[in-house]
Amino acid sequence: ALGFGLALDADHGAFDAEAMYAASAWDLNRILLRPKDLVAAEVAIVAISVLLGLAFGQLAFGPLSDRFGRRPPLIAGLIVYCAASLACAAAQDIWTLVALRLIQGLGGSSGIVIARSIVRDLRSGVGAARLFSIIMVVVGVVPFLAPILGGATMRALFRF
Repeated sequence: ALGFGLALDADHGAFDAEAMYAASAWDLNRILLRPKDLVAAEVAIVAISVLLGLAFGQLAFGPLSDRFGRRPPLIAGLIVYCAASLACAAAQDIWTLVALRLIQGLGGSSGIVIARSIVRDLRSGVGAARLFSIIMVVVGVVPFLAPILGGATMRALFRF
């Protein structure tokens, strides 16, 4: 899909960059009986939609957290994220999933921007730098590991 990282392709026993955002893209191909290129393109659209939500949501949640405090926008973002996640599980077509992942990204962005604001509020100097580096690692690594672990879990539990 996006090819920003590597995921284990259990069918070929090798690492496969295409499986980055959908560790089970091969399974989707088999289930949906569609060309692998089409499935990969749809996976890329879904990945881009959540990244757009994360980007634009930060523009909204930053000022909201300055105006209303850190807690209410963070809780609102978490509720939006959880609701969108549940709705994603029930999505019946790719375009519904794209829209829901965009909303999921919007909600998830609250945690990213508000965590940085909290660090800025509570720490300065070396302490702030340390916390910012931890946040950057989490924000950078978790979005790449979660789909891989989710795909592996799906394969292990449901044996598609």
